[in-house]
Amino acid sequence: ALLQRFDPQEYHRRFLADGVRPDGRGLKERRPAALRSSAVSSANGSAWARLGASLAVAGVHVEVTEAAADGGPEAAVGRIVASVELPPLCAAAFRERQAASGAATFLSSALTDLLNSPHVFDVSQLQICEGELFWTVHVDVVCLNYDGNAFDLSLLAALAALEDAELPAVGDAEAGAGL
Repeated sequence: ALLQRFDPQEYHRRFLADGVRPDGRGLKERRPAALRSSAVSSANGSAWARLGASLAVAGVHVEVTEAAADGGPEAAVGRIVASVELPPLCAAAFRERQAASGAATFLSSALTDLLNSPHVFDVSQLQICEGELFWTVHVDVVCLNYDGNAFDLSLLAALAALEDAELPAVGDAEAGAGL
């Protein structure tokens, strides 16, 4: 335990020399994965994901957004907005607020970019009334236990929650009917 804390490079080098990781897995062996949908009843969609000892829960909530009058065609399309939280309870490494905030900001940005990529999702599916109304989909991921690979964990939880999501029915906006 002291070697891991005071000389982490040597600690990991010794495991690599033996062809194993510190958790006992082989170098090409994946962490066992598990998913469960509908983990949060108050969300439009949700899931939890486990990769090894790492665990995260993701929830989806949606809102109707009006296109900005002067925003151009890019402002009139839906968007997925991801938010990742790494609270101090998930790992000692995140007890320092600055470390957790930096990692969470990076993960949120990377996940948002990936989920809005045309290779992953066609945002035109979020259109309600062409050029006027669209869905903004918020995906909130909270890491409950961190044991490595936060990006894959967050991505897996977010995708499973999005897969579980159902958009609410939208009434006639001009007649004043709400969601």
